[in-house]
Amino acid sequence: MSRENYAIYLELVDSIKEKIIQEEYQLGERIMSERAMAEAYGLNRLTVRRALRKLEAEGCIQAIQGKGTFVKAIPIIEKKVTLGTEENVSLKATIKKGGMKSSRRVLAFTKIAAAGEIADYFPDTEDVYQLVRLSLVNDHPYAVQEAYFPCNLFQNAERFNFEEDSLYDYMDIYGHCPQKVVSYLQVEKVPDEYAEVLEIDPGKCIFHFNYFGFDIHHKITEFTRSYHKSEYTAVKYLTEV
Repeated sequence: MSRENYAIYLELVDSIKEKIIQEEYQLGERIMSERAMAEAYGLNRLTVRRALRKLEAEGCIQAIQGKGTFVKAIPIIEKKVTLGTEENVSLKATIKKGGMKSSRRVLAFTKIAAAGEIADYFPDTEDVYQLVRLSLVNDHPYAVQEAYFPCNLFQNAERFNFEEDSLYDYMDIYGHCPQKVVSYLQVEKVPDEYAEVLEIDPGKCIFHFNYFGFDIHHKITEFTRSYHKSEYTAVKYLTEV
C-alpha cells in the first residue's frame, strides 16, 4: 500500500472511531456497508476493507455473515492531552503538541469584585477579571477553564481577543506573565453548570486542576480552575523521594 493510501486508510479508521465515540454509531448498530462507505468517502473498496479489518481486529466492530457489520465496543482514544509537564505552556499549545486540532470559545468575560478565596489570592486588588473559556479537541468539547487575574496589574483586557490569542501573551505585555505555575489535581464530579457545555452526563467524574501562576517577582498573577474530560486526558507528574 502506498504512503498516500496508508494515510487515507488511517484517516478512515479515525473517522469511524470518532463516529462511535460521538454516538453517531450506537453500540450494536449496523454501520454502512463496504460499498456504501467507499462511495460516501470517495475511496476504493480495498482501502475501506483494510480500515474495517483493522477496526475489527481492535474489537471495535464485528462482521456477521449475511447481516452486515455492527458496532461491538467503544474505541479507546489513543491521542491524549498530556498534562503535568511544562505547566507554563498554554492549553492550546499543549493540545497541538499532542498532534490534535485545538480551538477555543469564550463563554464569559467580566470584571468582578474579589471575594472569598479569590480575595485571598489577590489581596492587593478590589476587582479581578474572570475569563471562562471552552477548549475543543478536534472540534469536540474538552475542557472548561475559569481564569482569574487582578485588575490592578492588567488593563484594557476587554480589547484583547482571548478566543484566538493566549492569556499568557496578554499578561506578558504588562510584564506579569507566569514564570512558574503550581498545579493541584483532584478527580471529582463535573460542576452542574459545565456538564452540558462539555457534553457529558451530570455526575460523571472529570479531572479538576487548580493552577497558580507566579510572575518573575514571585507574585500570584493568575488563578485558574480547569475542568478536563478524562477520556482525552493523560496526567504525568514527577515525584521526589
